Amino acid sequence: MRLDQATSQRIQAEAAGSQARAQLGLQQANLDQAQANVRVTEADLGQAQADLARYRAIDPKAITKQQLDNQGATVKSAAARLDANRQAVAGARAQIEAQRAAVAAQDAAVEQAKVSVRNAELQLSYTTIRAPADGQVTKRTVEMGNVVNAGQSLLAVVQDAMWVTVNFKETQLAAMQPGQYVRVRVD
Repeated sequence: MRLDQATSQRIQAEAAGSQARAQLGLQQANLDQAQANVRVTEADLGQAQADLARYRAIDPKAITKQQLDNQGATVKSAAARLDANRQAVAGARAQIEAQRAAVAAQDAAVEQAKVSVRNAELQLSYTTIRAPADGQVTKRTVEMGNVVNAGQSLLAVVQDAMWVTVNFKETQLAAMQPGQYVRVRVD
């Protein structure tokens, strides 16, 4: 259950990281657009300033005062748009930096989630008890559902191969040979 939760959190963190990276791409596109708008308004301002210079160079009787005023207003308007677009570029750069920080935070969250998954896997591995040898369980002191402590004795395993320890006198050893069959009786 903990492993499933940790895995789910890792998947969510990875999805959020992907979303943060996509958002960073969007913010970069917004910056590119804002920079293009700056270039457009710079060109508009240059054109308006050139037109105003031409109007001023013309004989004042050839143009009306209103045309000259309109061109002056066009220059001021283009300059204001240029300032606004430069501010938009600065704002877009700030948003990119904020999004980069968000991406870094999501990367850290993904790493944390991966650590949580590995920890849950490790904890799950502790729930499996392996006997050091084949044999039969004896002296079982735990039941299903009991909580056990680290190092607590749970059971004893008796190996299937039986050994008998026998103490013979030296006088009995002379008649014994390796591989000889014996009959054992247990009291």
